[in-house]
Amino acid sequence: MHVTPHKLTVGKVADLKHSCVLIDDSGTPGQTAGSSYLDPSRKTWVAVITTPQQMHEIADEIGGALEELESQTGASEFHFTEIYRGAGAFKDAPLPLRQALFAFMRHIFELYMFPVLVQTFSESDLTDMHARAGFPPKVGVFDLHQPPDASLLFLLLQVRRFLAAHASEYPAPAYVVLDEGFRPADRAIEIPSFRQHFHRSSIFTARSSEFRALQLADFAAFCVSRTQWLLTKDKRSKVDEEFMEIMAGLRLNILNLPEVSIDRQSWTPQDYERIIDEDRIQKGLSPRANNG
Repeated sequence: MHVTPHKLTVGKVADLKHSCVLIDDSGTPGQTAGSSYLDPSRKTWVAVITTPQQMHEIADEIGGALEELESQTGASEFHFTEIYRGAGAFKDAPLPLRQALFAFMRHIFELYMFPVLVQTFSESDLTDMHARAGFPPKVGVFDLHQPPDASLLFLLLQVRRFLAAHASEYPAPAYVVLDEGFRPADRAIEIPSFRQHFHRSSIFTARSSEFRALQLADFAAFCVSRTQWLLTKDKRSKVDEEFMEIMAGLRLNILNLPEVSIDRQSWTPQDYERIIDEDRIQKGLSPRANNG
């Protein structure tokens, strides 16, 4: 398994008419949430999968969207954590404008219905995993005792299965592009066993400011993480509620998480744990939230 320099552009991927998998991470390391399932050590990776035609359209359209964003806010890219908080480049952006940015991206996801895959591991999850099965400590560049590495590898395995099962609509080999952080930008990380489904048998790292389609993954990752966080809070602020109203209308096409309709007025953190426990049982795992 090799890591080599490789600079990738949206235009190149679009022109070559490849499927593309856009990956970003989320999580709140070190922060304590209102549920044991949102462990401070957890790491979540989210993959947004596009057809060749969708990638071509995104490459054409995203430049104009970002030009409009810059004219409205001065920001050169969407950073949904900053948009939500009114921080960074969005410090002076009024709340209605920030809400409109979320509504705009929600429209994109509703229009294209991108398949989305999510994978999360915490330290306790990895302890359970290694106790149940004889996983090696490392697989290539992935340290299976570290939540960021393990959750990314298992997400890639899910992506590979999806591409194999939907080859007519999402032809392989797909470009798999990861926002920088796991490794510096402009790298190709070879994974030999993925040769049939990943272009050059690799995942590619890039900066979202340059490979702008990655901002789709940033949005999906933020929405997954923030929604989970808000659903485990005993009390939500007025701003929380206003953003939840926007996200409530979002239909992320998440393939491996349950879709649940809720009444936000009566919802409690215990309801969240019950839903996750039911999902774990359905997947053959033991419920954990009430086990200490």
